[in-house]
Amino acid sequence: MLRAELCGLLAACALLAGMPVNAAEPVSDARAGERMARLWCAECHLVADDQKRPVVVGVPTFRGLANDPKVTEYRIRMFLVTPHPVMPNFMLSVQETEDLLAYFRSLKVKPAG
Repeated sequence: MLRAELCGLLAACALLAGMPVNAAEPVSDARAGERMARLWCAECHLVADDQKRPVVVGVPTFRGLANDPKVTEYRIRMFLVTPHPVMPNFMLSVQETEDLLAYFRSLKVKPAG
């Protein structure tokens, strides 16, 4: 009985935190992530191919980051919660982080076939 109650409690906490309980049911929204990137990141980064705003030379594009094999979701997550002097320190919610990661996933080049 205790195990079942604990599992239920953990699932409820995950739902309240905006985290997926089942990997087949993502709670992230790539469009919301894109809107957030256009609002907060486009000052320096090229976040979308149709972006009209100029970007800072030498700053990586979102598409480039999304397709860099060294840039994993884990590394992006850790980067977003670690202070970094050359960028503003955003305090993203769990949902905002998941949405931004969904947008990065949407920028990945799909393998042919």
